[in-house]
This record gives sequence, C-alpha cells and structure tokens, in this order.
Amino acid sequence: MSAPKQEEKKVPVVVEEEKEEYRPFLPEQIPVLEGVKKGIREEWGRMMEFRTDVPFGILISAKNQDAVSDETMTKFTGDIVRRLKEKGVDNLDKFGFEVALSKQLSDAGAHQMTSNLVSGLKHLKLLLLNLSSCENLTDTGVKNLSTCIGQKAKRLEHLSLNFRMCKQVTDQGLNAISQNIGSNLTNLRILGLNFYNCSQVTDNGVKTLASQVKGLRNMQNLTLVFRNCQGVTDSSLGDISNLITDKNQFLSLDFGDCPKVSDQGFQQIVSKIGKRHSTLEHLSLDFSGCKLLTNQGLKQFSEQIQNPFEKLKYFNLNLSGCNQISDEGIKSISTQIGAHFKQLQNLFINLNSCESFTNAGVKDFTASLAQNVLPLQHLSLDFSNCNKISDGSLKDLGLYLGKLSKTLFYLSLNFASCSQVSGEGMEALSEKIGNKVKYLQQLSLNICLCSKISSGDVASIKDNLSIVPKSEIISDY
Repeated sequence: MSAPKQEEKKVPVVVEEEKEEYRPFLPEQIPVLEGVKKGIREEWGRMMEFRTDVPFGILISAKNQDAVSDETMTKFTGDIVRRLKEKGVDNLDKFGFEVALSKQLSDAGAHQMTSNLVSGLKHLKLLLLNLSSCENLTDTGVKNLSTCIGQKAKRLEHLSLNFRMCKQVTDQGLNAISQNIGSNLTNLRILGLNFYNCSQVTDNGVKTLASQVKGLRNMQNLTLVFRNCQGVTDSSLGDISNLITDKNQFLSLDFGDCPKVSDQGFQQIVSKIGKRHSTLEHLSLDFSGCKLLTNQGLKQFSEQIQNPFEKLKYFNLNLSGCNQISDEGIKSISTQIGAHFKQLQNLFINLNSCESFTNAGVKDFTASLAQNVLPLQHLSLDFSNCNKISDGSLKDLGLYLGKLSKTLFYLSLNFASCSQVSGEGMEALSEKIGNKVKYLQQLSLNICLCSKISSGDVASIKDNLSIVPKSEIISDY
C-alpha cells in the first residue's frame, strides 16, 4: 500500500508595506526652494513674513493676526505644498509656522492647516507650530492636530508646540498630545511643549505626559513650560523628573508662578539632574514666583550636585520673586557652580525681588565662583529690587569681574530699584569693568529707579564704559 499523500503546507506570502524612500535635501535644490519662497512672498507678503530662511526649510509667521482665519490658513498651507510639488521639492524636512494671537482661527482651521502641512510634506523631521493666544482653540482642535501629526509625520525628530495662553486647553488636550507622541513619534530627539498660563492643565495631564514621553529612548533635548498653571504641584515635578535621563543634553523646565510648587518639587528635579552630570550641556530652571521655595530647597542643590558637569556650557537659574530665599540659599547654589561647573561659558542668575539677599550674599556668591575661575563668556546677573544691596556688593562684584578679563565677551547687570546703590559705587564698578575686562564686546547695565544715582553720575558711568564696543546704560536720565 502506498503511503497517504501528505497535504502540502501553504507558506504565507508576506507583502511588505511600500515605503517611500527618503532622499536628503541636496544643496543644489536650494535655488529651487528660494524660487518657491519668492513666489509665496509675492502672493502672501502682506500677510506672512519669512522670519528665518534655513537651508532646507521654511519658517513663517503671520504679520496680520486679524486676517488669520480658517479659510486663509487652509488656503495658504495648501498653496505652499502645491508650489513645492510643482517644483519637485518633495523632500523638505523643516517647517515652522507661527499664527499666534489669532482671534479667528478655530479648531477646524488649526486641524486643516496642520493636515495640509504634514500630509503634503511627507519627509518632515522638524515641525514648529506656534498657536499661542489663539483664544478659540480648544481640546478638540489640539486632539485633532496632534492625531494628524502622530499619524502622518512619523519621521519627526524635532517637535515644538506652543499653546501659550490658550486658556480653553485642558488636561484632555495635553493627554491627546502625549499619547500621540508616545505611540507614534518614536524617532523624537527634541521636544518642546509650552502650556504657559493654560490654567486648566493640572497634575493629571502632566502625569500622562511623563508616562508617554518616558518611553522615547532617543530623547536628548527637552523643553517644558508650565508657568502659571495653577493646578500643577510638586507631584508634577516628581513625574517630570523621571524624564531626566542619561541621554539628556539640553534640559529647560519652567514652573514659574506655580503657587503650589515647593522645596519638595525642586528637590525631586535636582536629585535627578545630579545623576546626569556626564551628559548635560544646557540646563535652564525657572522657579520664579514660587513663593513656597526656601533656602532648605536650595540646599538640596548643594547636596545633590556632587560630581563634575564636564560638558555643561550653559546654566540659567531664575528665582525672581522667591522672597523666602536669602544669602544662605544662594551660597548653596554658587558653591556648587564654582566647584563642579568648570566648563561653564554662559551663566544667568535672576534674583529680582529676593528681598533678603544682601551684600554678604553677593560677597559669598562672587567668592564661590572665583574659587575656580570659570571660562565665562556670557554673564547675566539680575539683582533688581534687592534693596539690601549697597555699594559694598559692587566692590566685590568688580573684583570678581576683573578675574574674567580674558574670557568675558557679554555682560548684563541689573540693579534697577536698588535704593541703596549710589552713584559713587556704580562709578567705581564701571571703572573697574572698563579698565579690567579687556575683551568685553557688549554690556547692558540697568540702573533705573536708583534714587542715589544722579544725571552726573550716569554721565561718568557712560564715560567709563565708552571703551566697550556695544554698551547700553538704562537709567532715568
């Protein structure tokens, strides 16, 4: 008997999804792109402005917000895509669009213009959308445009969305953005989200954002703005701290004017920053107006920052209006800057209205930085409305600036409304700067509302600083 015939196994046919090949933008295509830009300018120049021409992209802003409507934005973005296709420029990978302050743009218009762009520009790697103060934009519009971006712009490596002052946007809108980013934009390296004064955004929305973005393994640059979001508390800072990884090179966090943010939230952020000392190159922290922040919170900076930040070139710390902070807290910060930020080139410190900051604080601050003379090229210090600062602090500051004579190119000093600073003290400081800081190229000095500085003093100060190529003296005279 012959063996029974075995049934042949069918091998499933795998049909690969057809992928459109990405072709890099070539230098020889630039003249063609410039021609497209010129054509757009000729037709839309009264309404739109090319703020910056980048080699392989287009950045545009609306000049006349009153003319920005759903109809015009749909037509304009469609026209751009059509012109690019007609010229064979189908591989544009950078696009920025600013339609801030529009009172007519609605959810439908924001969605349609975004759809036109991401559907027509299939190779986008960078997308910037500024919809700040578009008062008719709601969660529905944010959800639709973010879904559109998530589904049709999966190549994106850089995404920046600005919803500043869009007061109808709530946690639901933020959740939609977060879920589309986390699920679809897996190539993202740079992310910027601005929810300044979106008063309905709370800890719940931030928690969703953190959980979704945490899975993006290529994230290097992160900018988050939640300024004046009344529902954001220390819990949000704890969630955001989990996004600070050893791949971060650029980190900018703004929780200014969040009344429920305290020492606990600050501590959670700096504890994670302290562990990322080997990669960070740019660090900006804005806690201005967080009136629950105290010296105790700043001491955590001293305790957590214990290793050299060998790559850090830029550091900004804004503590404006934190009126519980005094000399003791600032010393905790400056000691670690001087000891561990040895490659720092750009330093920005804002202590505006820190009413307990005194001459002793300035002396400790400058002494800490002088322990290791940092290679600072840009230094900005804001001591405005610090009424316990007097001429003694100017002497210490002048001695420190003299040590930066070979590196410092740009200097900004703000003593506005410092009622104890006199003309004599400021003349001495300006003379020290003019004689000692030899390579200074640009100077900004604000001495408005300093009642002890006269018009004659201002004339002498300007004379002392006349050697600086670009100097701006802001005064009452």
